Amino acid sequence: MSRRRSSLGLLVASLLLSAIPVSSLAQSPGPGIDGIEWRLSQLAGSGVPFIDVPADVAASMRIDGAKAGGAGGCNQWFADVVVDGATVQFGDIGSTLMACGEPAMSIESAWLGYLPQVSAWSITDGRLALSDPNGSVMATFTQASPPSSTTTVSLGLYSGRPDPSWTLTAAQSVELGRLIDSLPSAVGEPPQGGLGYHGFSIDAADAGGADRMLVAYRGAIATPGLGSRRYRQDAARTVERYLLDTGRPYLSAGEIDAVETDLSTS
Repeated sequence: MSRRRSSLGLLVASLLLSAIPVSSLAQSPGPGIDGIEWRLSQLAGSGVPFIDVPADVAASMRIDGAKAGGAGGCNQWFADVVVDGATVQFGDIGSTLMACGEPAMSIESAWLGYLPQVSAWSITDGRLALSDPNGSVMATFTQASPPSSTTTVSLGLYSGRPDPSWTLTAAQSVELGRLIDSLPSAVGEPPQGGLGYHGFSIDAADAGGADRMLVAYRGAIATPGLGSRRYRQDAARTVERYLLDTGRPYLSAGEIDAVETDLSTS
């Protein structure tokens, strides 16, 4: 499930009001923000220079071309984005609808509420700052550490043409691993896909180049192939729903609908 927020006005009082003058930060656009996972580190707050984001609140942003998305702190978020030189403009923000404890929910509501107000970016000493039209910094980010493995997800839909695929952020890869590890094991023959939607392929390559391939389809997470084998049972199809959420910035409305239709029939 997802929603569109035109302004995300649900800002927490302690995180509202004054933003921070940008006079102390360089205005050069620097090396660029595209294709990098940025982890939220500070928010503009009332009466203090910045509010630090706790280390256990996973909030991030990644821009790939005309799409932006990441972890809000609780939910996955996504939006269209236009980057032109040192200017940046986010479209309506969409997100999943999970509920989490504090301070994750307050931080998510605040910083996703700031994004529609952002008009410029700058990088100083590796720190990304997003600013409003008045030149006040709304939020700052640090570059996430490169993951020890790269996880690529492909949505199985087509025959005779490439399936859509995308790379998970480090935070998304960790969450995916946690979800899979929490599932019970079973022995048998997992469901096999045919025409149309036939699951998500998960290709995790570690730093040494070794691959681990899994397929998530109709409540089973298994290695590719035929016949009886050990696999993970996912009756609620949590992993498929999560992977769909991570792919929303990269999928067409028709591709999303195809998966959601299959999920609704289970």
